[in-house]
Amino acid sequence: MTRNEEYRNLLRLSLIVTCSCILAVVICYFWVDRSVAFFVYNHHINRIEVFRWLTYPPPEVQNWSALVVTILVVRRAWGPFLPWQKVLLVACISLIVADDFRISLGDVFGRYWPETWTHDNPSLIGTGTYGFHPFQRGDDVGSFPSGHACRISGIRRSMDDCNARHSSHSARSCCSYAPESRGDELSLCQ
Repeated sequence: MTRNEEYRNLLRLSLIVTCSCILAVVICYFWVDRSVAFFVYNHHINRIEVFRWLTYPPPEVQNWSALVVTILVVRRAWGPFLPWQKVLLVACISLIVADDFRISLGDVFGRYWPETWTHDNPSLIGTGTYGFHPFQRGDDVGSFPSGHACRISGIRRSMDDCNARHSSHSARSCCSYAPESRGDELSLCQ
């Protein structure tokens, strides 16, 4: 299979996944989202301490990921990465990129938060405001896509991909997202 065919296949699969996600969002918007938000609010699920604790790690991991990438890049000067270092590099870069996409898409979609949490922002539960308001910016919009889901998906997907490639090919394969060596260029993955 040539590079162009691989790219066409990747593009086709990406479009299928994107369309499936759009369909899922539309279905959830009309038939799931509001009832789940009111269920969580009415049953005080947001006050269960274990669930609240589970929301803390993703943003904290993201805060440290730039430092970890910097340390790994400096460490690369003393020799090739070990397999776990490659996976860590890819996971940190995936986390940073996923969160940047989340911020950008939050501005594009402009969805109000389910509950008021800061400065009397409009919300479904607090003020009855619901919906998408594309291309609005500010703290009162941006709850879609979910920051926690994006962060977790970025890390999890990169680790799954690296683990699958490591077991079937070689450790070098798991850095397919990072710069590869061409000729005498420096490669982070060597």
